[in-house]
Amino acid sequence: MNIKTSILSSALFGLLLTACNEQADMQGLEQLPDMVPVTFCRMVPSIELQTRAAGNQFETEDALGIFAVDSINSGSSRLMATDNYADNVRYDFDGSGFVCQGNPIMQFRDTPLLLTYYAVYPYQAGITPTFRFEAAADQSAHSSYTRSDLAMQKITTTNLQVELQLQHLMSNVDVAVCGTDINTHSVQVAVTNVALATWVNLNSQQAVATNDVTSQVQCELYEQTVNESKFHAIVAPQTLTQGNQAVVITLDGVSTVFDLPASYQLRSNTQLSLVFDVIEDDGDIVIRYGGVEEEPQPVHARCQ
Repeated sequence: MNIKTSILSSALFGLLLTACNEQADMQGLEQLPDMVPVTFCRMVPSIELQTRAAGNQFETEDALGIFAVDSINSGSSRLMATDNYADNVRYDFDGSGFVCQGNPIMQFRDTPLLLTYYAVYPYQAGITPTFRFEAAADQSAHSSYTRSDLAMQKITTTNLQVELQLQHLMSNVDVAVCGTDINTHSVQVAVTNVALATWVNLNSQQAVATNDVTSQVQCELYEQTVNESKFHAIVAPQTLTQGNQAVVITLDGVSTVFDLPASYQLRSNTQLSLVFDVIEDDGDIVIRYGGVEEEPQPVHARCQ
């Protein structure tokens, strides 16, 4: 953490606070009796409903990076590349709250500063206000799927306890494969020719897809019943165009490629739902296209 000495009204306080920087140890922080750590807690839900493809709650070991700007003494709440009030301090979720991994962000107990916080999930070391984020190409494992998510929040407050409620910035493709006793078959689903990478701007709280395209993204099987297997993958906001993107369904080792029936715009916090039917035709098992949402819909968050 780096507290700007320009906020101080006297040289004495300046000398006291120079210990509160990225090189300060906890013993040094404890020598500042007027300062206390800021605590970050989750709201319920901690990530807004219908905004996060990976659900509306944090999971244990999820990690956030938190920046802070002294809005008054800096003359702006805009996040700079370096030398902010706090730069990308890591906080890990332990099941109930966020625990700082290192020196916590500090505040004055009695006369707290007006700070603007920028929280970003997942934590990435070395990021600046503009950075590149990329979802995993293989999201078949749950951990890879959830860490392909991107959520952010910007909040200005003097509170010593800050409630976090992040906004989801990626998009979601949901594929349902339906058929009698489908759970007895081996099924895998992939989406082809989609963008996974985005340029992220913390100041504007926006994410824009890059021109990079991944040949194939493996989806996670997240829900299964006797007659339905549901898959999903997180992708960058983008336009899926007819003839360019496709869904690959592999049933018992045999792959079938389905082109999209139309073009669809995936914005941040939207989900495209596709349905495929597996039926028996003259003794052969075939897959037929079953339907699609007319427009991308808000992501329906799973309550954990």
